[in-house]
Amino acid sequence: MTKEEDRIRTLQKELVDLSARETPLRKRLDEIESQQQPDRIERSLAGVGSTKPEEVRDTVSRQLSIEKRQIQAQLDTIQAGRARNHSFITNAEESIARLKRRLNELSNDRLR
Repeated sequence: MTKEEDRIRTLQKELVDLSARETPLRKRLDEIESQQQPDRIERSLAGVGSTKPEEVRDTVSRQLSIEKRQIQAQLDTIQAGRARNHSFITNAEESIARLKRRLNELSNDRLR
């Protein structure tokens, strides 16, 4: 039973760690979505001289899209880990409940 309780504590700590990793990723994702707006890209390139400004805009937009996809993949991994940990915690709690019931049964049998 102690092993399962330790496992639950470990899984809960992992959930906290996942949340800590998720927060800055979500913040960066929000920043990227803001930066992807055409007017924001235009303003960010205002001081950049180029003979092909549309190519520079497209490059910036592509780079932001790539970073956004990478961050979204990390967030998807975090969400999958969170779901997996919740499932493991539920299973461990059910295991503890079964063990407690079994201990009660054994204790009651001894008292008879």
